[in-house]
Amino acid sequence: MSAKDSGSELGRCNAGTLCSLGAFAVVGSDSASTESKDTNLLVHVALACPLDSCCIGDRVEVIQMGPPLTSSSIPPADKKKTTTQLDVFADVSPTIDELNSMSHWRGEIERRKNAMDAIPGSFVDYDEYIIHPHKQTVVSELGRVESYRFSCAGLVVDCYDAAGISLVAVDSQLPETTKEILENCFPGLAFLERLFQQSPQKALSRYGYRGMESLGISGEGPWRVLLPGYVIHAAMGVVNSKKRPEKAYVPDSSVERFYPVPIE
Repeated sequence: MSAKDSGSELGRCNAGTLCSLGAFAVVGSDSASTESKDTNLLVHVALACPLDSCCIGDRVEVIQMGPPLTSSSIPPADKKKTTTQLDVFADVSPTIDELNSMSHWRGEIERRKNAMDAIPGSFVDYDEYIIHPHKQTVVSELGRVESYRFSCAGLVVDCYDAAGISLVAVDSQLPETTKEILENCFPGLAFLERLFQQSPQKALSRYGYRGMESLGISGEGPWRVLLPGYVIHAAMGVVNSKKRPEKAYVPDSSVERFYPVPIE
């Protein structure tokens, strides 16, 4: 069964439905808590910390790129910043070897994050964040890897890549996305851009935001961006097929920013 089929067949569990989360399950948050009124629009994805019992609609502990990158192992462990709302999830049940690879990846990401945070003024929220591409390596003047920038979807895909699980095809294989879609899928973007136009210095000092071009969004578009919804569709496909994908999932169109896809 493809992820597209699973989206329309499985749909979503109702709020309050009891569930459990395995380590590194993909957790999705939709637009219900944002200004967007698009039903089932995914605006965030993250990696679950294991939890024996929780309910759809709960806030659950995760590893996520907010920004900033947060987890329970990155001080200060602010519960507000290390949780997200559980609206939909896909648990691919990683093998022991895959879990070991994911845990090693997590340790490396957190180690670099903590090292950069120890340098005063080194990072402010959006210094760690990028939309296009989904991941960017930050290299020192001496050519050493210092850290990485991710989108929320990029963080999840990179974790699964580390375990040899190719979730979503990226770059040229992704559907084209307009500025309107980007602003809906990344709710903070429009606010930051307005602030930047009014006061670039305030946007920089408060959020580390240097304009859309600093996030890889230049020109008038369209752009091929890894959206949160694509990751949920891809992970659902892995769950339903009960086997690892031979190749990464390719979204048909940007309508897959919704989960499930609206029926016309």
